[in-house]
Amino acid sequence: MFRTMLAYKLKDQGKVLVKVDRFFPSSKRCCGCYHINKELELGERYWRCPVCGAVHYRDKNACYNLLQEGEILLNRWTGGDSALILTPEGVLSAKKTLSAE
Repeated sequence: MFRTMLAYKLKDQGKVLVKVDRFFPSSKRCCGCYHINKELELGERYWRCPVCGAVHYRDKNACYNLLQEGEILLNRWTGGDSALILTPEGVLSAKKTLSAE
C-alpha cells in the first residue's frame, strides 16, 4: 500500500518510482568494487570486502547499492531499453518473463 501511495505522489510530480528486483544482492555487494560476498550471514552488521578491503556497515552499503541500481535502471529506461516497463501507476521495473517449464 505504501508503494502505491508513493508512486501516486511521484506521478503527480512528474516522477517515477523505480522498483529494484527483490533478489538484488544489495547487502552482500561491495559498493566499491561490486564483489558479491556470498558468505555474509544475516546477523553480520559489518563486513570487510575480501577483494578491495573496504569495510561496510550492512545497511548503509545496501542503501548505496540500491540507489546505484535505481539510477542504472532509470538510465536504461530513458535510453529506450525494452526490457523495462513503466506501469500506468508510475512504477518502473523489469518486465516479467515467462519461464519455460
